[in-house]
Amino acid sequence: MAQLERELSEFGVAVDTASLLDALAHHNNELARGHASEVLGLRGEGAAAEALLEAAKEDDSWLVRESSAGALHRLGRSEGLDVLRGEMKAARLITRRLGLAAQLARLGDSSGYALVVEALDNPDVWRSAMFSLVPFLRFEQLEAQQALIGQTYADDPAVRRQALTSLGLDLSDQYLQLSELESVLEASTKDSDEKVRETAGKLLRRWRMIERFGGSGKPH
Repeated sequence: MAQLERELSEFGVAVDTASLLDALAHHNNELARGHASEVLGLRGEGAAAEALLEAAKEDDSWLVRESSAGALHRLGRSEGLDVLRGEMKAARLITRRLGLAAQLARLGDSSGYALVVEALDNPDVWRSAMFSLVPFLRFEQLEAQQALIGQTYADDPAVRRQALTSLGLDLSDQYLQLSELESVLEASTKDSDEKVRETAGKLLRRWRMIERFGGSGKPH
């Protein structure tokens, strides 16, 4: 939050609540409005909820609408997720829809899962789809891990490598079922592509460090 406050100061915005609300409503720079909404949400400024709701619904910048919706969610207002779902459905660009699906997943909403899985087969956005799938690993009822693992057997070595990289993004969070992942990583260390082998080797070493030390960094 300190970084956001510093950047707001560069826009000439004071960081008291009244000034943040004024910036959210009137500043001509979308980044300043977005930062103001984020700080209000991070501070838990319940009195800002109505202003954030108006910005989430009415601001002409998608950046401000999304940041205001996220701030509303932090304040415990269900309208925040409603706005993000609406933005995801209305967005014209598939890459933005994927980004919103991932953002919703990070906030505990899995409604964009089908969109992301379908995009894995889209030759134009498969890389973005893999990154967007990572936040869904936290939902045990979904098969996000199996979807990513399936991509490690793709014909294209770039796809296999990206699948491994995407799986690696979650190793520290440990939403992955690591015991199921070991055999995949070991198999990938024997891949025909050198870069795939290298990526798999690095992830396997990380996995074994996590297995040995866990989240504490010390042996169990």
